[in-house]
Amino acid sequence: MKKTHFIVVCTFGAGSSLMLKMNVDAALKEMGISSATVEVSDMGSCKSKTPTAFMCSVVLKDNLQAQVPDSTVIGIKNFYNKEELKQALMPYVTKE
Repeated sequence: MKKTHFIVVCTFGAGSSLMLKMNVDAALKEMGISSATVEVSDMGSCKSKTPTAFMCSVVLKDNLQAQVPDSTVIGIKNFYNKEELKQALMPYVTKE
């Protein structure tokens, strides 16, 4: 079985993506998912990667989707809303 892998993306890969990664990690933990991996990336470096799904702010979603047209891109409106994060993650993770 392929491991669930999320890549959290922001413009430079050092600011908002780190905040979102920490909150995605926390949401996965609350969901009882320990096998999923989450990493951060900047917009330019993510093109060659093939995660289960990319995650970013809704503001960047269209731009990111244009860069990785064959990949799933999840736009998050509120990085601190755990329920929004859990709802976004649920289709891609399997309960352990």
